[in-house]
Amino acid sequence: MAATRFHFQLGEVDLSAIETDAGLRREAKRLVPKVLEQRNAVLAKEISGKVTKALGGGSLQVSGPMASPQQLAREMTRNASVSDKREIEDMLVAQLTDLRKKHRKPR
Repeated sequence: MAATRFHFQLGEVDLSAIETDAGLRREAKRLVPKVLEQRNAVLAKEISGKVTKALGGGSLQVSGPMASPQQLAREMTRNASVSDKREIEDMLVAQLTDLRKKHRKPR
């Protein structure tokens, strides 16, 4: 599944401690699992809403990964492809780079 563009909340990242591009990449790799869970929770909720709407507001007894949005999100996270994880990592690096540029003090 191709990663949809999301803007992730990165308030917990200490940009002053990251001095190199390699450091940004390491921080992005550290954040991938958390961000993947966030993204999949949003997507699973959207999918669940679309299924409910398609059923005319009714419900369908489902078991397995589609039983709830939370279970679907967990399954999507568990089955995320390497390329999907890499795409999220690249988006995080771009976002961290932008944040670092904004927070750098002029010399």
